[in-house]
Amino acid sequence: MSETLFINVEVIDGGANPAFSGQVLVKGDRIAEVARDGSTIDAPDAHVVDGSGATLMPGMTDAHAHLSFLDAGTLGELTNLTPERLVLGTAKNARKMLEQGFTSMFSGSSVRDNTDIAIRDAINAGDIPGPRLLAATRQMTVSGGFGDIGKKDAYSLVLNGHEEFRTASREAARRGVDILKIVPSAPGSENDVLAEDTAMTDAEVAAVCEVAHQRNRYVAPMQDRPTL
Repeated sequence: MSETLFINVEVIDGGANPAFSGQVLVKGDRIAEVARDGSTIDAPDAHVVDGSGATLMPGMTDAHAHLSFLDAGTLGELTNLTPERLVLGTAKNARKMLEQGFTSMFSGSSVRDNTDIAIRDAINAGDIPGPRLLAATRQMTVSGGFGDIGKKDAYSLVLNGHEEFRTASREAARRGVDILKIVPSAPGSENDVLAEDTAMTDAEVAAVCEVAHQRNRYVAPMQDRPTL
């Protein structure tokens, strides 16, 4: 098992404690020992990294990530990207987030159905660098709801009726997603559905939740946000 010893660092432990000068020993992918305020760690076989007084802290978590939402003038422009361009751009974003200190991400939705899955599996296999990722579906909405831009292969999957939502959720679970993303209540993109209106019915929401419960998946809803 590989060992890495960080010395001469200011440690933030992720709790409520203030930063302290210390050393940290990592064995494999686990923190094995922490020394503080002048104490030292005996690890003669460890690879030593001198932090030169820099800060060492736990990796950050992005609780609402959109790795596949590449730079574009509008969300609709994402639909025009080829699958190959989208995957390469998403892989680039994954590496960028890891280099910025994010070691885990909860996807808020994917531009295409399988993009998150492919990136997650490539990261887990060690093929590309990136944070640990929980992969999501495209956001599932209704006709006239948020994200319905009138295109079939858009960043939103437009469904109507509880059976369509149930089928789409089951198919997504079969493909291997971790998260079923839905838009129960939000303003529409074209026809100004009121934010206080519920776009999805109770039966549609329940169908997705039932599949998530059966298949041990998460449900991530996007709700309306008040205007301040």
